[in-house]
Amino acid sequence: MDEKELSRHYETLELEPGADLRAVRNAYYYLKDLYSQDSYDTVPVQEEFLDKKRGSIVKEIEEAYQALVNYLVPGGGGQAPDDSTTFLQVEIFDGKALREIRESQKINLREVSLATHISLEFLKYIEAEHFSGLPPEVYLKGYLKTYAEYLHVDSERVVTEYMARYDAWTREGEQ
Repeated sequence: MDEKELSRHYETLELEPGADLRAVRNAYYYLKDLYSQDSYDTVPVQEEFLDKKRGSIVKEIEEAYQALVNYLVPGGGGQAPDDSTTFLQVEIFDGKALREIRESQKINLREVSLATHISLEFLKYIEAEHFSGLPPEVYLKGYLKTYAEYLHVDSERVVTEYMARYDAWTREGEQ
């Protein structure tokens, strides 16, 4: 990707060129939420803000985010942050692995909670594998998927491997 295109993507996400993965992710979630159809911030101008235009803006935000993530993450063709390779050596995605990946990206749980709308308490329980404090399975799967996507790791694998540990705990409790 050339410098002009890279600069355009940063500008779309309202960031200074050279912003790190964490800033890109936070800007993406903020702007996506802002321009979503049910955003409280756009209610006053909803009549003037056509769905077609809103859709176009969201599409630009999505494209910019994807391009910058591809640029910043290993194998994406760009210069990756040193700490972003941690998840490549993960044998199994459990709570500890998710915490280590988050910490390696220098992201605190409060940021994750704000960006993903997952309660701070549930995020703590997920990382600690405090299974008895977690919500029903259907919600847990959704939270795991969202959390994995936020960390930019394989969400399908995270859900499958974490839920296998959760299911084993559930079966243990039934005996």
